Amino acid sequence: MLPIHGAAYSTLLLTHVALLTARRNVDEWVDAARNIHGLQLASQIEMRTYAQHLIDCGLATMDPHIQISPRLIAAARFPDGRAMTHIAQVLLRARPPFWLYLAVNGRRVQRELIPTDDLRALQWLEPRLNQVLVRSAADVNAEVDDKAAKALGDAAELLMIAALEYEGEQPVHVAKLSDAHGYDIEVPGRDIDCIEVKAASLATSGGFHITRNEFETALYCGSRWRLVQVVFSNAAILADKIGANHIESIRELSHEALQRLIPADTDTFRWEKSARISVPSNAWQDSEILPDPDFIVPGRVLRPVGGLQQPEHHKTFDRA
Repeated sequence: MLPIHGAAYSTLLLTHVALLTARRNVDEWVDAARNIHGLQLASQIEMRTYAQHLIDCGLATMDPHIQISPRLIAAARFPDGRAMTHIAQVLLRARPPFWLYLAVNGRRVQRELIPTDDLRALQWLEPRLNQVLVRSAADVNAEVDDKAAKALGDAAELLMIAALEYEGEQPVHVAKLSDAHGYDIEVPGRDIDCIEVKAASLATSGGFHITRNEFETALYCGSRWRLVQVVFSNAAILADKIGANHIESIRELSHEALQRLIPADTDTFRWEKSARISVPSNAWQDSEILPDPDFIVPGRVLRPVGGLQQPEHHKTFDRA
């Protein structure tokens, strides 16, 4: 549920009456909010729908009476009309619309990625709408990023396994056995080829996280180790199934290029568990590994709300 004006106003009233007196059930809670100070507007709002939404998303509980979350209480106590804005932010964080992850990048809001009806419904937050979206995204993006990264990472590894098998190789998915290897896939041959797979969206393709163990393994294995980045389109994040058509590019970074990007340890500096590496575009090399055209895995990295869907994007890889 988007924090339209009616939802934010109802939430403010519901929070207020719950703090005034213990409300034993939803009916009592809603009746009190609808009749607060004799406000005629409150009686015209679908207060019950909004009350149930607060319970469904964990912003209110019944134990043994109506209890309001501390985050919502803090928002409702802002003075000078700012309470409504902060309540909208809390509601966005509790049930973020699927486009929030796509439309907000740092402090930049790409409104063209927000459905027109949703943007219109949020106009009451102007001129602070961008600020509300940025702050809400900052709250949820860390959690979303972790889930999206895990799902895309798994898809990328399976895609590489399928691509190598399609080329007649017999890859071993060693990451399923242990993280201690320092890479994800072994390809037996004259020597064992060691492949570390990194997944990215278009927004995150400028770099990747690497662990200390992966880096030291790259140094130890030398030319047998390489990093392969699979870049997915934004459509992959919302698709029911992720396939080869969702791949924007597959590119590689050699162990030598990786060494040049990571500073050497000194007496006063040593990175420990992991680091985020930003990679200049000229350091990447196009990979000769091409995806199996029949590759497909379950998708829905992020689940859209309200039945909205993003258009699919198709990319074709040609095999020589």
